[in-house]
Amino acid sequence: LAWKCLGSDKLAASLALPGAEGRVEDEGAPSARRPNTMRVAGVFVAPTNRDAPVEVDGIAFLEKGVGVRAGPDGQPDRYAARKGSYSHKQEPGRQVTLISSRALDGVPGAEALSVGDCRRNILIECGPTDLNELVGRHFSLGTAKLFSHRLTVPCKPLEKRLKVPGLMERLWDRAGISCEVLESGTVQVGDALEVGQEERSRIDTLMTPDKFVRPSERGK
Repeated sequence: LAWKCLGSDKLAASLALPGAEGRVEDEGAPSARRPNTMRVAGVFVAPTNRDAPVEVDGIAFLEKGVGVRAGPDGQPDRYAARKGSYSHKQEPGRQVTLISSRALDGVPGAEALSVGDCRRNILIECGPTDLNELVGRHFSLGTAKLFSHRLTVPCKPLEKRLKVPGLMERLWDRAGISCEVLESGTVQVGDALEVGQEERSRIDTLMTPDKFVRPSERGK
């Protein structure tokens, strides 16, 4: 069964949703910390779970209910093709992943890495906290409409692939967000991200609350 948030602040907090505890704001109002304009800084696809991400040259296509392609008829990302490491665990938030352009800033051991190495689909020009605040919100990107279901917590296989011991812990709340494509559309570098309304009751994930606990804090 999926863990679905039904408007409960307590459950939202346990799922590591930013600002869930008692925050009140106007529908669609941007956070005071969120920059006025967040823009696409890069789009990547990895054909299978073994392939390195390749930056899309031109316009990418986000297909409703499917995921990212390098153009309408181009190479699909591994999750759009159901060739991802977790494709056997279907959930709407696995369709598209976004990550902050500054996700690796100041992260020990990540000096030789690029954000593209983190294997997310869309690079957004903003800080990690600004991006995390989109969890539970509708937003538009290019001509596509999306909804963010959860934080994209890093996994141990990524740490092993990049050969940076401890990266999973250090990147825990900086690894991006997982989104569903609600309306198909095109996305390219420079497109603005327009924040829409909040709808936490729509959040749907197979990940149980314990999976959102930072590794060093598990068992405490």
